[in-house]
Amino acid sequence: HVFNLTGGYQTPEFDRRLLRAIGSNWRVSMIYRVSSGSPLTVTVTSDPAGAGIGGQRATLNGAPYGDRDSTPNYLNFASFSAPAAGEYGRQRRGEVYGPGTRNVDISLVRMFRLDTHRIEARLESFNLMNWTRYNNPSANFSAPNTFGRITSALDPRIMQFALKYDF
Repeated sequence: HVFNLTGGYQTPEFDRRLLRAIGSNWRVSMIYRVSSGSPLTVTVTSDPAGAGIGGQRATLNGAPYGDRDSTPNYLNFASFSAPAAGEYGRQRRGEVYGPGTRNVDISLVRMFRLDTHRIEARLESFNLMNWTRYNNPSANFSAPNTFGRITSALDPRIMQFALKYDF
């Protein structure tokens, strides 16, 4: 699931000289995005079914999540098991979900006109609120030291400034 909300506003061209110099030609744009986690399939690296194919699904025995607010224990190791010899794991593909994310991107742009020339000053911020946006946890049941752990995240707040000269 993804929810996007976008908005923008541009200030009008003011009549008074001082107000026009300070307040005219500003544009503000914003994107707010919330998304649920992406589906995961817990796998084993061995071939318990004897099909000659690795990466088979593990068996889900209970509630798959450990502490969903915890990076070292996002998935519950005790809720999964390797399939018995000659069998495939009992877990639907994509039955488990990684952490969701939310994000705010914003830009502030000002246009300056100089006869036939134009200067555009732009300030942009990505992940303005600096929310931690975690990547998916490890879903390899055969690696118990890293299984269920979230070890990385998306970019933190990034800000940039740019000038563009049109002639």
